[in-house]
Amino acid sequence: MKKIVDIFILDWRRLFQAPLALLLVIALIILPSLYAWFNIEALWDPYSNTSGIKVAVAIDDKGAEVTVPGETKK
Repeated sequence: MKKIVDIFILDWRRLFQAPLALLLVIALIILPSLYAWFNIEALWDPYSNTSGIKVAVAIDDKGAEVTVPGETKK
């Protein structure tokens, strides 16, 4: 177990000696959290800011007559 801890500590020391690798590790920690935060924030209450949206519905079709075999017309 001591050897595992020594390897872990050595890895962290080497990480702090390589600034680009440290930046990459920090980005890999922060970016998924930001992604989740923005998605949860966007989907939490999607209808809270829709009161000012104007909507119009128009139906401009002629319709259709459907005949079913065996049915009598009234």
